[in-house]
Amino acid sequence: MFKSGILLLISFFFFCLPVYGDILITKDDMILNGKILEDKKNYFVKFANYHGTFHVEYKQIKGLYRTKSFEDDIKIYRNLGKSVNKAEVEINYQAGLKKLEEQEKLSEKLSAAKEPVDEKLSLLFSPFFIYNTGTLSSKLPYSFGVSAKGHIAIDQFSFFKKLYLYGITAELAYFHSKKGVKQVSGPRASAGPLWQFPFSIGSHNLNYCISPELGIGIYNIKGIYDDTTAVKWNIQFTTGPLFNISSVLLYPNMKFDYIYDVNVPLFGTGIGIDIGFQF
Repeated sequence: MFKSGILLLISFFFFCLPVYGDILITKDDMILNGKILEDKKNYFVKFANYHGTFHVEYKQIKGLYRTKSFEDDIKIYRNLGKSVNKAEVEINYQAGLKKLEEQEKLSEKLSAAKEPVDEKLSLLFSPFFIYNTGTLSSKLPYSFGVSAKGHIAIDQFSFFKKLYLYGITAELAYFHSKKGVKQVSGPRASAGPLWQFPFSIGSHNLNYCISPELGIGIYNIKGIYDDTTAVKWNIQFTTGPLFNISSVLLYPNMKFDYIYDVNVPLFGTGIGIDIGFQF
């Protein structure tokens, strides 16, 4: 009774060993020594030795052992009561080890190839069109212009990354709004934080961008009786999906634009199409 219990305990331990190893025993008692290259739980084991690479289904596996040297393989053979050809065991072990190392090097190369390039700067150029609203809408119904914009990444810092704060947007633009003799136009500069929220459409991964910016411009202002130049603050808010196609950027966006003036502020909503490149 005691011996039966010991045998039962040994059998239970044998079959519950972790399914990793360098000795593979099939249910028809064939013994392979070498190295495991891949272990797909409950499906198959990819095993290699001097004779080649084998895919053995789990349902055909009786036991597996992990070893650290071919001497350990020899010990297992002897413990199983099998005759041992030391030279053959060593050749199988070394061949399996070589294939395992080759596979690991290949995996490292593939992983390195899949890693995103550490891109820190994006440059974009954009025409934009704005429909003016408010007090000046009848006098200046629309605005348009062009801009050169840079996205400077700061998301390498974990604090900003947790907030989805990708970086800083800096923009130089020329703004123009005119109807008849009435006109507001001039160069301006602005900057602000840039948030990017990742999302997917089918198999395409995109970023949804939100960027509020504060700026200042030198505007030439014309009316019926006056012509002057003034420095004025402006606020703009830009949002839209950012498409990255092999580092080429396409950023269709909606804009809210506001130029501060004590008496007649100019504000409106519109669209822009940014095209650029990520470095």
